[in-house]
Amino acid sequence: MLDVNTHIKRLSTLKSSRMVHESYWSDCYRFACPTRQQFLFIDKENEFKNLYDTTLIESTQLLTSSLQQGTVPANTKWFTMRVGIDDDNTSIDQGDVWLSQVSDVMFKQIHNSNFDSEVYDFLTDIVVAGWGALYIELNNNKLNFKCWPISTVYLDSHNDQQTIDCVYREYELTAEQIRNTYPDTVHESITRAKSTDKYKLIHTIYPNKEYKKAKVNIKSNKPFKSLIIDVKNKVVLEESGYDSFPVVVSRFNKNYNDLYATGQVSQVLEDSRIVNKMNRLVLNSAELTLGGVWVAKNDGVINVNNIKLRPRTIIPANSVDDIKRIDVAGNINIGVDLITLYQNRIKRGMMSDQLTPINSSPLSATEVSARVNIIRNQLSAIFVRMQTEFLNGLLERTFDLLMRNQYLPQPPQEIINKGQGLNFTFTNPLSQSVKLESVTNINNFINTVLPLAQVNPDVLDLIDMDSIVYTLQDALAVTPEALVTKDELEQIRQAKAEAAQAQINAQQELATNQLVAQEQQLVQNEMMTQGQ
Repeated sequence: MLDVNTHIKRLSTLKSSRMVHESYWSDCYRFACPTRQQFLFIDKENEFKNLYDTTLIESTQLLTSSLQQGTVPANTKWFTMRVGIDDDNTSIDQGDVWLSQVSDVMFKQIHNSNFDSEVYDFLTDIVVAGWGALYIELNNNKLNFKCWPISTVYLDSHNDQQTIDCVYREYELTAEQIRNTYPDTVHESITRAKSTDKYKLIHTIYPNKEYKKAKVNIKSNKPFKSLIIDVKNKVVLEESGYDSFPVVVSRFNKNYNDLYATGQVSQVLEDSRIVNKMNRLVLNSAELTLGGVWVAKNDGVINVNNIKLRPRTIIPANSVDDIKRIDVAGNINIGVDLITLYQNRIKRGMMSDQLTPINSSPLSATEVSARVNIIRNQLSAIFVRMQTEFLNGLLERTFDLLMRNQYLPQPPQEIINKGQGLNFTFTNPLSQSVKLESVTNINNFINTVLPLAQVNPDVLDLIDMDSIVYTLQDALAVTPEALVTKDELEQIRQAKAEAAQAQINAQQELATNQLVAQEQQLVQNEMMTQGQ
């Protein structure tokens, strides 16, 4: 019998430990992305109430879009595969062709699903709150991604390295939804409940300590166990498992000795609070300057309680001096200058001053490369964590689902013989900007060596042209199919060598025949001379 109370108590503990972060996350969403506010109930009509500046909102959208285009662009393949840690790229064999074909299938399956829409919300959570949760499953023979709201997700770790291998998700379903989804395990009280009554459920995924590879026919006998619990009735609605961890949890700037993180928004949150307050004060000042402050004589003719100053209004008074405006001193431009100063600080903190503003003209390739390099240098350590937790987790889960469901071709003998696991190499714009430095270095090297070769051609013998081509192919993310395999290369070079040797043999045979003919001609000439 599964101990349901243990999981309910554990979730309560996780809630208590996470509570210290929630008010801060709420402020981050309030100023950076109020439409995804998850930790405070806000009426949709009032979600932008008391928000007087949208600089942080626009900067968040721009940074999120740039992250998506820089890590998982839909228009170009952003990863390759290799076996183990072997970095030998001096030859292409059938195994490399298979790896390229598998990565092509994975790329198409990912971007033919709802990934691009869900990953934007996922990256938004990472930029704003510092972490996000992306659930990956195979639904109706197609990859399906769900960005779980982080307000419903609680992180846990069963190892000493604080890597996320356990999650709790608390959410609500109606009685009708529960009856339709779990008809065999639904509690009796829910079968009698109104269809619209809501019940809290807990979905927990954690490492299965009782996992045994021999028992392959048991649904719950997987490396990761999954339980869906009816909290009110303390009933397990579903017990199952996963062959790989189905939730990708990525963190932006991990907190010390904590499972949670902070996002880039935290760097400029105080500036956003200040500029929001200053905008409100400037608007109040402008209203005061335009509307003015008036004084009226309370002499029984003018009723100060009912008087309203508006266009085309006649106000009865004994004298024009009975009602007049009091000038209010103030300079709105000072407030505007300060607002501009803080808005620029927000843009710098969110790096939107280095990115292409919305509705602006496109940048040149050189400008894009320079700005990407600036962002990469500023956030290099954070992008390393994102690649480890986000991209590796995404691709490992995707490969496991597609391979187990026979969407991928079986590996050739070259892959099996290596007996090592698969690794992913990222060729997205942010990663590729690093590799492009090697291309520049190679070009500079060749341009330096060529003048020397004109003086002494023997220096070219020092250069391994094959290695240079394979290095450029990897750095420029050119598909392996563009190059011949190792066996094909050997056949081509052998054929060239045989053709060259045949040409040499033909030339030698021709020279021999010419020599024999000349000797025969000399002999004939000599015989004719002697006959005469």
